[in-house]
Amino acid sequence: MEPHYDDEETALLGGFATTSPTRPFATSFCPTLFLRGLALILAIPAFIIFIVEGPSYSPSIVFLSFAIARQLVVLGSHFGSQVMVVHIEIVHPKWKSVSAKAQEKWMKKSVAGAFDAGILLGLLVSLAIVAHRVDTTNRVPQSVTAAAILGFIAL
Repeated sequence: MEPHYDDEETALLGGFATTSPTRPFATSFCPTLFLRGLALILAIPAFIIFIVEGPSYSPSIVFLSFAIARQLVVLGSHFGSQVMVVHIEIVHPKWKSVSAKAQEKWMKKSVAGAFDAGILLGLLVSLAIVAHRVDTTNRVPQSVTAAAILGFIAL
């Protein structure tokens, strides 16, 4: 949903606040930002717990760090889009007939989707291995169980 502003008010903080005295907060909702923020909030404690518990959880640490970095990049690019814009250009003869804007949009979505799929697959496999270890071994600390649950929810 796109926010609607009066002529005399200005959107601040990426649309979360306005300069209007009668409406101090904007009325926009972006589910992508909400879900990515929630995933970030859930992934950070799981990441910290796996680091504290030791190097035997290094695959989960690596993929959680990639997931956290990806969430930060997406959230940062959303809020920093007024400061910096990245353009990707395809220079292949096959794609000459396609408009430049369509090329850029398709390329960005393809690269982002492939990157997200790789992170999600690695996170799923590494957390499944940890969950299997939690299920079959009694010597795993309770905090690792909590970290695995948080990691699956963040997934």
